[in-house]
This record gives sequence, C-alpha cells and structure tokens, in this order.
Amino acid sequence: MEEYEHYGLSTKCVLTLIHELKNNGYLLKIDNFYTSPEVAEILLKYKTDVIGTVRGNRKGLPAEFKTLKLKKGEIKAFQKGKIMVLQWRDKKTLTMLSTIHNAELVSVESRKSTTKQKPKVVVDYNRSMGGVDKSDQCLSYYPSTRSRQRKYYKKIFRYLLDQAVWNVFVLYKKNGGDLKHVAFRMKLIARLCEEGRGLPSSKVPKSIENVAR
Repeated sequence: MEEYEHYGLSTKCVLTLIHELKNNGYLLKIDNFYTSPEVAEILLKYKTDVIGTVRGNRKGLPAEFKTLKLKKGEIKAFQKGKIMVLQWRDKKTLTMLSTIHNAELVSVESRKSTTKQKPKVVVDYNRSMGGVDKSDQCLSYYPSTRSRQRKYYKKIFRYLLDQAVWNVFVLYKKNGGDLKHVAFRMKLIARLCEEGRGLPSSKVPKSIENVAR
C-alpha cells in the first residue's frame, strides 16, 4: 500500500497485513524477521499490541544488547513506555520485545520434572508460536532454497515446496506413521521419481500413499 511505501520491507509487510484490523485492540505475535522497536511504536499508535522474538542487532534496541554476555538463567530488560525489550540466556541468548509484558519470571516444569524460572513473555510467546517456530526450524534442516537464488519467484516456489513436504509429514505422523523426517523425505523422493506407470509401488508404506494423494 502506498501509505507504507517509505518503511522498510519487514515493517511494510506487517502494516499492510494488519491494515484492515488496526484500531481494534488486537495483539499481534510475530517472529524476529518482523519484530522491531519501530514496528512496535507504529502498532501502538493503531491500538495494536505486539509480542515477538527480535534480532539482537535491530535498530532501536539498547546498545548494551550488542555486547551483553549473560550467564545461563540471567535476564536483562529495558522499558520505554509500553515497549519492553528483554534478553534471557537459556541454552542460547534470546531477545524478546513486548508491549504487554514486563520482566516478570514464572515457574515452569521442564521435561525432566524439574522446575525452572522463565520470563513470562517467553512462556506466553511459546504457547502460541511454538508450532510456527518448530516448522521454521525443521524447514531449515533440508532446504531446497538456494542461498544464491536471485529470482524471487523461484525462492517463493521452493519455500512453498518445502512447506508442502513438511505439512505432508505432519499428516503422516498424525496418521500413525513411524518414519523419521529424513527417512520420510527419502521415501517421498523415491515415490516421486518412480519409473513406469500405474499405481504406486507396493514398497511405499501405505500410510505415505494415503497422505501423498
């Protein structure tokens, strides 16, 4: 949209997508490509809150974040008006931005039945965005996108192809499939590359055939 053309790509994408929803009090949850102090300030003007992971080198973040070295479990937060930015060290350093949180810690039970302290902003974000982040992480393991791919439409096609394969794998697992991700992909490739005509080879697990159709 023309009114957003002067913004950078990530900010422009967010504002364009929420254009019809602004000024309605919504809470937007986004990942680190789109999150920035700039987009948070603009969304607040439109009565829209935001929570998301943010890249540590984003313009507008406290300069301390670039050199901060936290130990595991440590937390550092800054507040400006409604905008809170926070760094927390778990297995790696995570940077968050939120317009509805402070630096509050909450107790969370881990997989080993032990209790640990986590920032509430992290817990709330993971509760609703965990599936998206897991999908992005798994797509990064076996990308078909080429880093030097210049034509944008080819990048879009390859990304959609990767996402389609992941979606099929999720359905396969929900239908009782026992193959791991890489084994599933190899079976799928073998099926797509089969020579001859007619019905799929009986060597392909039936559960894959059902999902792939």
